[in-house]
Amino acid sequence: MPVEWTIHVYTGNERFAGTDSNVFIRLYNSEHGYSHEYELTHDNWIFGRYEFPLKNLFEYGAHDRFRIFTEKIATVKMIHGRKLNI
Repeated sequence: MPVEWTIHVYTGNERFAGTDSNVFIRLYNSEHGYSHEYELTHDNWIFGRYEFPLKNLFEYGAHDRFRIFTEKIATVKMIHGRKLNI
């Protein structure tokens, strides 16, 4: 049975903090297991009541939320994020 996660991504307020790159995450548990790698895109983005549904993600000073579904992985001990430059 899949487990639903809400991932919150806060982009910094420093100059050039945003990115247009593809962003991926992977969840790790305490037993050396891990989830698949998930891309954070508009397909799994949770937009708020006052947000336009096609805004740019990962912009300067932004708070973006994403919904992913994983296999059961127990307690998450680490999250690995990476970006793929385009």
